[in-house]
Amino acid sequence: MLSQIEQNQEKKDERGNQLTTSLQNKFSQYPELMEVASGSSTSRCEAFINRPTGKVLLEALDFAQLQFSKDFEAFLLGNQQFNFNDRMGGAYTQISRMLAKILWSGEMQKISAIFLNQDNETPNFAELKLLAEYPNQDEAFCALQNILIQLLNKDQNDNQPSDIVASKDAISINEGACFDVATYYCQAYEYGRLYLKIINGQRFLEKTHGSHTLINLSPIYFNGIQLPKGSLFTTVNNDEFAFLRLTPLMFDNRQDMVSAFGAEIIKTEDLGGDLLKIINHDWNSY
Repeated sequence: MLSQIEQNQEKKDERGNQLTTSLQNKFSQYPELMEVASGSSTSRCEAFINRPTGKVLLEALDFAQLQFSKDFEAFLLGNQQFNFNDRMGGAYTQISRMLAKILWSGEMQKISAIFLNQDNETPNFAELKLLAEYPNQDEAFCALQNILIQLLNKDQNDNQPSDIVASKDAISINEGACFDVATYYCQAYEYGRLYLKIINGQRFLEKTHGSHTLINLSPIYFNGIQLPKGSLFTTVNNDEFAFLRLTPLMFDNRQDMVSAFGAEIIKTEDLGGDLLKIINHDWNSY
């Protein structure tokens, strides 16, 4: 006799299997689709939906009976939209930026800019929980899931103090967080404009080439949730901070970087950048 947990899992499996003909089949019609880097038409790679992280996302959406918004689906297929354009990053970056907006505002309905349920409405808690708990081993997608499940349970986690002060001021979530973050950090490293900065005992890389931003070198607690290493922050009022997006520096290998960030990595490499130099640098010696 099946336990209640096993019965629930069986129902979920059936639900997922019934929907494998939806998003996965829909996007399988574009096997040759390419992702082109913003500002560099020669820097390109497989489209996000054809890379491992994108494929797992499609599986998870089918499992949770969710779909993309029309604007985000058009963006995935290479069409620039008012709300989504490649100047502000590829699909993975856009999803992480949306999660940053939810963290700052506390408005979960903002997720409808990217994900909708089958009624074309904002997904409810149960639907988003299925998305956040879809079993997989893709490191990039698991990072998004970890943030999402914490946002869903944020009221229970708000007693955890932030390692750095979270700003409550209105900010532009796009400030310093464009497509070329990887390129700018590599350039800063080569120009000697990337420094180790300690804030409340936490280690960050501070970029002073172009927009001044920071990336944490280890996971930190911020505004009620834990963010992975490689998260991008901007400074507000000198001693407060805002989370902007995830970056390729959350990974320690090129394969995961490309799976998530795609053409952002290819463009960086085409311009002579090497993110692994930054990752493998001994910042502890500073």
